[in-house]
Amino acid sequence: NKMEEARALSNLGSAHHYNRDYDKAINYHLKVLQVSQDLTDKTLEARAYAGLGHAARAQNNLSKARVYHEKQLDNALQTKDKAAEARACSNMGIVYHQLGEYEAALKLHKKHLSIAKNLEDRTSQGRAYGNIGNAYSALSQHDQAIKFHKQELAISKEVSIYQYQLLILLSPVTEICVHYSSLCLHLQNTLVCLLTAFFPGEREGSRTEPSYAYDKKVLIADGLLLCPYGFLC
Repeated sequence: NKMEEARALSNLGSAHHYNRDYDKAINYHLKVLQVSQDLTDKTLEARAYAGLGHAARAQNNLSKARVYHEKQLDNALQTKDKAAEARACSNMGIVYHQLGEYEAALKLHKKHLSIAKNLEDRTSQGRAYGNIGNAYSALSQHDQAIKFHKQELAISKEVSIYQYQLLILLSPVTEICVHYSSLCLHLQNTLVCLLTAFFPGEREGSRTEPSYAYDKKVLIADGLLLCPYGFLC
């Protein structure tokens, strides 16, 4: 099964990335890219480009990272997947920021924010507000930066930074057990139980617009997004 093969290859790429072995990570993400093109699967192709972009950025090869994330965005647009489009805009914005192109970064992060608002994804909005604030700071527009960082702070309180910390701690476990579905499901259920135990006022169903990171099974580690099956977003 080619899709299962791609998932396994992507997991290996992610594991090598977190082990700081970026050359090996790139080799695996290139294999995922080849499989995605063989299957003509644009969603999988976008994820492969995301992994390649993250690895290139980690190696400080920002020009190549920009190319990969542009291709990630192009594939996301072709699939009309708004969440994937938001992730691609965020990734590109971070690269542009590192390149010193702050206006371009600001435009991309504002696009990310717009999509996140339409999707009612509060955690994604929080990341966008933070990145917008950073761009304004780099442009020496400090009043604007403060405005957006205040929004970021409000959302971080809403979704609770402690939930993020718990997810970060458990993310390596989720990577390891990704091929053992029953164990993975058990750990996911345990995670939900832990969260509701520590945050009894925030159980699922207590909000009309759920915004927890674990609702979407998205883990945040090392500044990257780790989606279901280990794909880097």
